[in-house]
Amino acid sequence: MTRDLYTYQILIILISVLLILRSFFQLLRKKKDFQEFFLSLIIWGAFATLSLFPNLISFVSHLLGFELGSNAIFTFSIIILFFITLQLLVKTDRLESSITKLVRELALEKVKKEK
Repeated sequence: MTRDLYTYQILIILISVLLILRSFFQLLRKKKDFQEFFLSLIIWGAFATLSLFPNLISFVSHLLGFELGSNAIFTFSIIILFFITLQLLVKTDRLESSITKLVRELALEKVKKEK
């Protein structure tokens, strides 16, 4: 039994593979940390998997109690967006703390030099 791939499926798979490779190379160049790479791997891997097996959405959504596959996708998208927002807030707080610490150290050094 052969399964024909539609153009949109091939495009989504190619785009997903390219974006996963891009994230991997950014990880190697230390422009991304492992957590960011893993998150992009999960997201783009899910897109590629769902484009290959579109019936999987309906199957999983019915297992989880959703009436429609689109409701499951919408719910999971919101959860993922909240997770990413939370991660960005944590990173922003860390950066603010680091900047505050550096500014204080520079101010103390400036005061010591003036004496």
